[in-house]
Amino acid sequence: MEIARITNSQLIKDTSQRLPSSVAFGNFDGIHIGHQQVIQQAIRVAKELKVESGVMTFYPHPLEVLTKVEHPSYLTPLEDKLALFKDLGVDVVFVVDFTLDLAKLSPQEFIQRYIVDLQIKHVVTGFDFSFGHKGSGRVEHLEKWGLENKAFTVDVLSSVDQDHMKISSSRVRSALHDGRVGEVSELLNRYYKVKGTVIHGEKRGRTIGFPTANLELTQAYVLPRQGVYAVYVTIQGIRRQAVCNIGKKPTFHNKGQVSLEVHILDFEGHLYDSVVDVEFVAFLRSEQKFNGIDELVNQIHLDIKETKKYL
Repeated sequence: MEIARITNSQLIKDTSQRLPSSVAFGNFDGIHIGHQQVIQQAIRVAKELKVESGVMTFYPHPLEVLTKVEHPSYLTPLEDKLALFKDLGVDVVFVVDFTLDLAKLSPQEFIQRYIVDLQIKHVVTGFDFSFGHKGSGRVEHLEKWGLENKAFTVDVLSSVDQDHMKISSSRVRSALHDGRVGEVSELLNRYYKVKGTVIHGEKRGRTIGFPTANLELTQAYVLPRQGVYAVYVTIQGIRRQAVCNIGKKPTFHNKGQVSLEVHILDFEGHLYDSVVDVEFVAFLRSEQKFNGIDELVNQIHLDIKETKKYL
């Protein structure tokens, strides 16, 4: 898969050397089922037209630039997003640097620069895609411009619903906020995943018989609500069952920072500095303060038993 990074002034590759393509346009944070349908349609048309299939996405998130939010959280940071695009089978990903200058482009300037000049012959978007200054460009403008200039064709896909509700990145975020990771799995057609590096923690878990790996997230992910989860962790290519705690460990702290730690079932070894993928399968319970170590240990045994049921 080719990755073409685009600035407002130039491409990594000369645009005149680009091959014709069918491209899905969108921010695609989360790459949920609705996003996947848009991308799969671009791939289908590419095969019909015998051109490259592609995705155009924007980084950083437009809201980060337009509202100046520092360190926003993502469902799928760029590195994870590119891996998912590759899994979906696209030939090329156009990563457009979203800047204030880009946001000021008129719809016509956007079309010329990011569609016509890139040899894109077919565009696939969701019904709510907007572009150009203050989002003034709409899908009907794309369709009209492409038809009048015979430059490209357009597919506009309607919303994808589940349980009579639109599937959207906002809905995924809301479900994570409530700890409904089972619903998130259905919206994404995969388990929600975060990635972190194992760091040194308080090493308290090993003293009570349940060593944990403390993770420092590699990116600013949206985290599920604080609590205990049944998860899969992947370390050095091996997927294992684990219990995950997100929270402040109130049994030991009156005030603490939120941390993410996993107890990997039936595992012994040192993991410091290892990169770990954590896939959230099921919410087990809210984080709680216990009256003592024995009460905590009894609950951990119950958490492990419940985890094995799910995994």
